[in-house]
Amino acid sequence: MADLFDAAGLYDEDYLHFFAPPGAGTEPAEAAADLAWRVLDLRPGMRVLDLACGHGDLARRLAARGGRVTGLDSSPVFLDRARADAGVEVEYVAGDMRRLPWTAHFDRVVNWSTAFGYFDDEVNRAVLAGIAGVLRPGRPAGHGPGQPHRVSRGVRTLAGRGGPRRR
Repeated sequence: MADLFDAAGLYDEDYLHFFAPPGAGTEPAEAAADLAWRVLDLRPGMRVLDLACGHGDLARRLAARGGRVTGLDSSPVFLDRARADAGVEVEYVAGDMRRLPWTAHFDRVVNWSTAFGYFDDEVNRAVLAGIAGVLRPGRPAGHGPGQPHRVSRGVRTLAGRGGPRRR
């Protein structure tokens, strides 16, 4: 299992200071939430996993629309920031996307931005299989912009398991 870079060393307080200051990016973040909500056909009350949720911006926005959101991330710094930003209920879980602790639990999985492709191809395929395993049967997953060349085959694989098909 080979990581392509040191995520723990990269995603720290300095990263948040420069790339995710509090209140930054409101319009683009709301547009991302709009897109995720629409593309995944989300509805209030659906269970949504925000995989690699980072500092929780998308998770909060989906929860504010009525989603029952769980955010998973491996960065304690990011999760501390996410938990400190009160206002809506989101369950934040410390964990590794390579070992998801749920089975057939979620209606949708969102993996946004550059939150995929951290590992070698074999492990990336295992992450996709893990995503399929946490979804209730016939439920779609969504991948946002960022590293699409590393995910397209895997999303098609998930689509074949009941998710949306795009041609």
